[in-house]
Amino acid sequence: MLALAGRAYELTSFQADVAKTDFVAPDFDGSVTCQDPSKGLRGLGSMRQPQPYFWPGSGVDRWTRSAGILRPDISRTLLSTKENLNMEFAAEGPKAIPLWINGHAFLTVTDAFFDVTNPATGEAIRRVPLCGASEAAEAVGVAQAAQQAWAMMGMPARRLCLAGLGDALDRYTGHFAKLLMQDCGFDEARATAEVGAAVAALHGAAVGETGIFALVLDASRPLAGLAEAIAPALMAGATVVVKPSPKAPSAAYALCELSGRAEWPAGVLNLMQGDTAAIEGLCAAGVDRLVYSGQAALGVQVGAIAEAAGVPFELKAA
Repeated sequence: MLALAGRAYELTSFQADVAKTDFVAPDFDGSVTCQDPSKGLRGLGSMRQPQPYFWPGSGVDRWTRSAGILRPDISRTLLSTKENLNMEFAAEGPKAIPLWINGHAFLTVTDAFFDVTNPATGEAIRRVPLCGASEAAEAVGVAQAAQQAWAMMGMPARRLCLAGLGDALDRYTGHFAKLLMQDCGFDEARATAEVGAAVAALHGAAVGETGIFALVLDASRPLAGLAEAIAPALMAGATVVVKPSPKAPSAAYALCELSGRAEWPAGVLNLMQGDTAAIEGLCAAGVDRLVYSGQAALGVQVGAIAEAAGVPFELKAA
């Protein structure tokens, strides 16, 4: 087993080249896995500059704004204060999907992880950290800092950003469909249709409400529900923090990473992983409203959390 004691590591969308270990091996969706758990991680001091990796069919990533050295001056809210807290990876364990905050991928130390299981096979294929208040505060703070500049860009520029993301998503339909098939057990036709619905939502966004907007998703339409909910808000000048279902997080994370590759301003679209504690953290962090997209039964529970925190709530039935 490999343990990272009391550490949080900021990752970009690049392969972390860790000295004397094969710790990180990113996939297209930005996930990481332990390749050789018998080798110890030396800590931040041993990390060298990350090397770029490839997207299918795209060659070397050209978007380098978030590229940089893994450094010790990481956000204090993402640095665990529990010096003895361990995050362990089994030798053949599933890949951990990071957070996406301020145009970067973040891997954070948490008390627990949730295994993402392929419904068709029962196999644990990925895992997500179950984050809480500190990560929510970081994500919301970044969204607040980015909102004014995003709103001042003007609606034509924002529409171009959304259309560009839609075009990029359309080009990678097959890959996103594969992620949906793995996470949700969709057949290929349903998964492809879901990607198509997300593309249409990004291309044809109406104008919604501005502000700082948190979105909670269930696993019923994890990509189309995301695009349909965020596109009108982004068109209006809102910035967003998304909390996908821990059962189906992969396509949502990949879309956030794709926004970076489409050169969106950092902080406009953010994502945190988690469950109830993450939702409570988002409400406590000062979002202007909380929106839930999915099945109504779970929406009632999410709405109760928002009501208890005094945060305006909207339910969008799947």
